[in-house]
Amino acid sequence: MSAILEYYFNFFQGMYEFKNGEFIRAIVFYKRAEKRLEQVGDELERAEFYYKLSEVFYHMKQTHVSMYYVGLSYDTYKAHKSNSLYMIREINCLTVMAGNFIDFECREKALPHLLSALEKSKAISNKPMIVKSLFNIGCCYKGLGDFNRALAYFNQVILEGEPIHATELLLVYYELSLFHLSQKEFIEGERFFKRGLEEAKNRKNDLFLSLLMVLEIIFLKTANLSEVLSSLEKLENERGYPYMEDLALEAARYYNENGRMDESVKMYEKVMYARKQIQRGDCSYEF
Repeated sequence: MSAILEYYFNFFQGMYEFKNGEFIRAIVFYKRAEKRLEQVGDELERAEFYYKLSEVFYHMKQTHVSMYYVGLSYDTYKAHKSNSLYMIREINCLTVMAGNFIDFECREKALPHLLSALEKSKAISNKPMIVKSLFNIGCCYKGLGDFNRALAYFNQVILEGEPIHATELLLVYYELSLFHLSQKEFIEGERFFKRGLEEAKNRKNDLFLSLLMVLEIIFLKTANLSEVLSSLEKLENERGYPYMEDLALEAARYYNENGRMDESVKMYEKVMYARKQIQRGDCSYEF
């Protein structure tokens, strides 16, 4: 009895830490729970545990580890796909698999998983999952350099997401702001920027308020280096480092295009710093 209670305590504590963005702490509790996993007799409960582990390792860019655990989870859920609840879990697994392929820089392998997730989401008429799948496909096409298809899917996110106030709206407003502003399409870019800013304020989302502030400084103001660096400092956390990497790269490109080479070098240094912080997550937790 004490062993199974220890499992559930650590499992639920890990879920709590993950929800709060404390990924390293989540891994610590999940790994403690894993030591008691043999006490869990139900294969579907074990599948849920494996999925949670794959999810947090995905966020920590531990791609091979995440792919291992999501494979264990997916095989179990796929065997129970007649139940719509487990179909949702199967869709979640497909999404994590696709995310890992993207981190492997194999977007062409990620796309079939995302398209399958969209098809399954439509089959069970799950609107939030449909919106999530549309957004992920748009991001995948963006990474493949097919911007026309990416924009088409992002616009579908808005059409499907606005009536249900989907969480992906904030993400897609940010993506569309970044895309149009980086392409010097300032009218469209500023339109989505304002919608994103309003959405972030309504949701009281400090992370996206910080991201939009960086975009504003780079593309809508003078891109003053000290202001850019100051705004990037607000992303100094586990959730913020991937965004810091992307935005610092966008800033470096902007400075490059405008002949501001010294400032460009500073931004490339910031890119490397963010990547190093992401990789340091490998050594920050205990087993």
